[in-house]
Amino acid sequence: MVSDGIVSSAPVSVTITVKDVFVGTSLTETPSFKVYPNPTTGIFTVELAGSPGKKAELSVFDMTGAEVLRKEVSSATTFQVNLSKQVNGIYLVKITRNDQQQLSKIILRKD
Repeated sequence: MVSDGIVSSAPVSVTITVKDVFVGTSLTETPSFKVYPNPTTGIFTVELAGSPGKKAELSVFDMTGAEVLRKEVSSATTFQVNLSKQVNGIYLVKITRNDQQQLSKIILRKD
């Protein structure tokens, strides 16, 4: 329901169904990467665990599912990502490496 303080709209309900999503790991596994600082003002660090020198791909998605950044990482285990041109909000960071995918949430708060 939406209201301007004088008039209210008719109530509307929305049903959201979340299906099981496989992202290459179980919830009990240790994450293969860290993102910090979180929340960030735009530039954050990604630290990959595991074997250095392994090629990885980083993708960042906004909450509508639109990909806002894609970056290939060839050998670094720690690198920076710049989201300072994006609007404040919650983003999903996806790392794909060795046919495995893992997700992490990052909050962008520039104010």
